[in-house]
Amino acid sequence: MRLPPCLSWCFALTLSCLLSCHVSSGANVDRAKSMSDVIASDGLYSRSDKVAILNVTTFESTVLNSDVAWLVEFYNTWCGHCQRYAPIWKEFAALVAGWKSAVRIGVVDCVVEANTPLCRDYEIMHYPFVKFFTAHHQKGDIGKEIEKGRDAPEMRRTLAEILEKEQLEGRGSSWPNITPYRSSDLHNLWKDVPSSVLYSILIFKDKKNEVGADLVLDFSQIPSIQTRTVSAENEVLSKLLQVSTQPSIVVIERGKDTGELLYTQDTSHNGLSIALQAFLKTKHIEMPEIEDTEEELVKMPATAYDDNELQKQVKQLMSHKGDIAFLADLEHALRFSLRHEVGSRKQMTGPVLNALRNFLVIIRRHFPLSTSGLSLLNALCSKVETSKDISGEEWKKFLLEEEAKLAAPVWTERKDFLGCHGSQPNFRGYPCSLWTTFHVLTVDALNSASSGQPREVLEAILGYVTHFFGCSECSKHFQEMASETMFSDVTSHKDSVLWLWEAHNTVNKRLAGDATEDPAFPKIQFPSVDRCSGCRDNGAWVKHQVLQYLESIYSHESLSVIGAAGSNSMYRPNKQALSAGSEMSALDMSLYVLLCAASIAIIALVCLKFLLPRTYHKKIYVHDMFGKV
Repeated sequence: MRLPPCLSWCFALTLSCLLSCHVSSGANVDRAKSMSDVIASDGLYSRSDKVAILNVTTFESTVLNSDVAWLVEFYNTWCGHCQRYAPIWKEFAALVAGWKSAVRIGVVDCVVEANTPLCRDYEIMHYPFVKFFTAHHQKGDIGKEIEKGRDAPEMRRTLAEILEKEQLEGRGSSWPNITPYRSSDLHNLWKDVPSSVLYSILIFKDKKNEVGADLVLDFSQIPSIQTRTVSAENEVLSKLLQVSTQPSIVVIERGKDTGELLYTQDTSHNGLSIALQAFLKTKHIEMPEIEDTEEELVKMPATAYDDNELQKQVKQLMSHKGDIAFLADLEHALRFSLRHEVGSRKQMTGPVLNALRNFLVIIRRHFPLSTSGLSLLNALCSKVETSKDISGEEWKKFLLEEEAKLAAPVWTERKDFLGCHGSQPNFRGYPCSLWTTFHVLTVDALNSASSGQPREVLEAILGYVTHFFGCSECSKHFQEMASETMFSDVTSHKDSVLWLWEAHNTVNKRLAGDATEDPAFPKIQFPSVDRCSGCRDNGAWVKHQVLQYLESIYSHESLSVIGAAGSNSMYRPNKQALSAGSEMSALDMSLYVLLCAASIAIIALVCLKFLLPRTYHKKIYVHDMFGKV
């Protein structure tokens, strides 16, 4: 039987109310679960890369008091510079894998929240950051920063020089002897050398010292030979063995007073290595195979990159509407920024603390904060205002304590991104969400009645990028752009919005085709013509149209609240209601259920009133409508 229209409507409303109550209740259950502090990451390295994967639980037990030295790269998975440097570090690690009796190569992913105390304690200020830890390294010694080489061979030479200096200063006694042989008497060459050693290999270094210790270490795993260097100053030994050019290799067999000069036209590291391997092959001596690192790979939970229903919904929304900014991505960015990047600082004082103070002010003023978010920002601003210096550890503790006091969550509980979701975990993500946040801040300053000075937001962003943003190369480029044009070109809030847009496009142009570019999301000059046809005129930008387009994407009212912290109830930013917002309390839920029930009852009565047979029609008088006087 077909229901009358009013009953169909009543049934639909009833079902809608019940479903809404069920969904909201389910959301409350989900939000009751504690959010992990670990930002999931697969990292940029695996065990096959000949590196030890170190973390907060394995670093000190592995590196402290070790007989060998350690060279460790501290990196951040999302950092573009780290992604470009990773192939160099992998190649370098493979080149020196045979040096494990003297040195080991490790990596630490500082993007993992659990590793924050480790990276903070060792004063990792930017990424990638390379540190050398000598043999028998002791707790409290934060290691020595090493300049990153342009390529793997340069890093190998640098490490060989460091190890030789270490041994000359009395450290590394258990390592292969990489100090120069200074005697002119060949008999001393065999002193305390095991009888199993059949050949001594002398590498006569040139004055530039470009090869020597690295070759010694390359062949140190072969038990039947010993390899030593001879400095260019040892002219007596050079004349004795008739060495007229450096670098050169002379092989001395046990029991003989003469040596065999290995001839090669190529005197580079590779050329000398090939010549020595060829000689050893004639003596049926093979290079041993290098085993993988013994350290267990502790893999962090992978980001959820499956094509779940929410991601499908996001993809459909983006394909239909084009450029969309998601509040969940902004929350993700701010959470990582405050918890991790700020929390990673060893100590904040002076200009650094002032940069944090200015950044928090514009976040409180222009970020779409919920009531809980605003309470949190007020507490953080008060903390900074009343402090002369704050350690990263103290900041992180205070932040988490203040978050725990709030009735509703400030951040999205999702560990992956929505609009900034990359095709792989190391693509887009945090840098994309941070750019989005910056755009939202400048647009809101434009639309705000009391937004401060025109450059206030940009200068606060610059301070943050200078002192807290982890990618050193990215920070450097941003600072260069700011010094060139920001202070001269920005005289209004419109200029501020457009300057950031132009800066973003400059970065996109520089990174187009780069190894860090997500092939699924090419770096283009945005907005594209198909997204904003009026933004260009014969290839030239029409800036007032661009400004309108940016406002339509990045204003608070335009943000999508899918997956955001409070998307199942009223979300209240610092100025006006956006859309669905912070979660309901138990009392709110009870009132909502009662209202649903009351609404259903009233509608049902109205429907029944019209459906019941009407056999008697009473004449209506005025006093019946208003009551008798």
